Amino acid sequence: MTLLCTAGHVDHGKSALVRALTGTDPDRLAEEKRRGMTIELGFAEWRLPTGASLSLIDTPGHERLIRTMAAGAHAVDGVLLVVAAQEGVKPQTREHLDICQLLGPRPVVAVISMADRVDSALVEQRAAEVAQLAQQRSVELAGVVACSAVTGAGLDTLGELVASQFSPDAARPQGGEPRLHVDRAFLMTGQGVVVTGTLIDGPLRTGDTVRVLPGGAEAKVRRLERHGEVLDTAQPGSRTAVNLHGIARVAIARGDTLVRSRHTSARTLFGASVRLLPEIELSSAPEHHVTLHHGTRSCLARLTVLGGEPLAAGATGFADLRTSLPIVAIPGDRFLLRSTSAEQTLGGGVILDVAPASRRRPVGARVNDLVRRGDGSASAVISAEIERAPEGLGLEQLSALTGLSVDALIDLTNRLEGVRRVALTDGERLVSDVVAGRAQAAILAALTEFHRAFPSLAGMEVGALRKGAGGRLAAPLIEALIATGEVRVAAPGLVALHAWSADTVPVDALLQWIQLRALEPATPADIRATGFRDDQLRSLINERRVVHLGGGFVARSRLEAAATLVWRHLSESGPAPAGVLCRVLGVSRRVGIPLLEHLDAQGVTRREGDQRSAGWREREGNDPSEDVASTPPSRFEDGGAHLDPSTPATTITDAAVPGSGDRA
Repeated sequence: MTLLCTAGHVDHGKSALVRALTGTDPDRLAEEKRRGMTIELGFAEWRLPTGASLSLIDTPGHERLIRTMAAGAHAVDGVLLVVAAQEGVKPQTREHLDICQLLGPRPVVAVISMADRVDSALVEQRAAEVAQLAQQRSVELAGVVACSAVTGAGLDTLGELVASQFSPDAARPQGGEPRLHVDRAFLMTGQGVVVTGTLIDGPLRTGDTVRVLPGGAEAKVRRLERHGEVLDTAQPGSRTAVNLHGIARVAIARGDTLVRSRHTSARTLFGASVRLLPEIELSSAPEHHVTLHHGTRSCLARLTVLGGEPLAAGATGFADLRTSLPIVAIPGDRFLLRSTSAEQTLGGGVILDVAPASRRRPVGARVNDLVRRGDGSASAVISAEIERAPEGLGLEQLSALTGLSVDALIDLTNRLEGVRRVALTDGERLVSDVVAGRAQAAILAALTEFHRAFPSLAGMEVGALRKGAGGRLAAPLIEALIATGEVRVAAPGLVALHAWSADTVPVDALLQWIQLRALEPATPADIRATGFRDDQLRSLINERRVVHLGGGFVARSRLEAAATLVWRHLSESGPAPAGVLCRVLGVSRRVGIPLLEHLDAQGVTRREGDQRSAGWREREGNDPSEDVASTPPSRFEDGGAHLDPSTPATTITDAAVPGSGDRA
């Protein structure tokens, strides 16, 4: 249902006009009737000559009740600007017109009220004054009608004009999560808590579970009404009364917001586009304290203009807004700014960003981000949010940032260019092509740097690459690079640039040197002292050509030969103590004990007290060297000495030798 509000100076006949048009007295309070002045918002249903219906909100005209007026005008489709024929344009006429336009450009129908009290010449003069005001404020009037609430003159003409300008049955665009900024909350006998407001963004249904923000109290929708008509579903744009079950009256008040989505939250920091009125100039101070009106909430706020230059009169710029109270705002919402001292309307603006990036970011980058959001339209905001997320956004995250439902986001993002869907372990994410391209460039740069630093290594571990570039997107982006041929799989868990080939000659030289040491483990310090590099040792480890043993590394071929020698001796001569086996191997106990413990762990030998016998493989008739060779490499490299290829050389230390019963 189309929603209009009245606007204009105090005592210019707004409430009388509503009574004459609808038959409903919008002044329901005893104080209003006693003083003859509207204090609170009034509501009525207006049946047009065509038979269609509109909702009317009657707003107070007193300068001290701007807060209430703004609460009533925040979500209307049009305005009836009422000007008394006797007085003409007055201060609140101008301010109300400014407020209605700052809260969103919408059609304005000018009504010259009390036309029966003056002659036709003065009526024409008042109409000219209103037209001049509209021209000064760049407002296009939908029409000017002279009326009398007493005689009824002009009321039918007004109804016909409104019917021609507004489609009473036109549905508002949907796709958002429903919000209702509460303008009244009260207890109804036998019903419980009832709240009223203008429903926006999405439909609300009987039985829905809702939350009251910022407090967070939950309730269930027991009943929905619109002008006394019971509804199963309330549509956006309609005046709605909501009967809530399961909530206390003290948990809700004017300014709170009723929401259904669990992703919606109340916030205090926003990025916005701000426009000043033509006669307003702000000082050159970096911050300004203002009163902000959004929805039905009014609160203090701190305005920080971005860019370093103060806003000139009538100018538009970007700013951060930090509110003293949390408000439920989404991109595209409009707000009003007033002074805290002079009670003067300063301007208004549009919320563009509900989760501004850290203030440590360069101001230029933050302004560019707001520029990309345009006027706060859904497609512009979605594109900007996705482009700003270095690891992409899930649909639920995007819903919280845009106020749109998940279903609407699926439809909108399917039509967006430059956005791809990436499957991660925690679900699908939307990633900007710009972000993905940046991350893939970082991955290629990291691989290039790795190859330069460790020329003899076959490739870089995917885990290390994920930490350095790409983050959570690294794995799917690497797969994409593999598919395009820019990256190849060098070994399980290792990737390399497609054109890169590791130099293996120095690695073979290091292996020969370790082999010359026979069963004497080569520690990292020994290797460095001989002139070999840590990356060469890492290459041998990754290629499983050496085994960690006793605080150092032994060539796999030497270990396999030792395993065969020990196993055959025990098979032919029977159990033997460690000292005998060390002599068989020709090594000291310092070298032999860790080696025997390793063979115990692999099943080549079996320790029983001080004696060792041939292991269980003897019963199967296997060659122990084959068993050692076929054992998964990870079983040889326990103990913490497996080097991370990304570890700087200065951090590599000799591995500690595990304790053993033989040493005791």
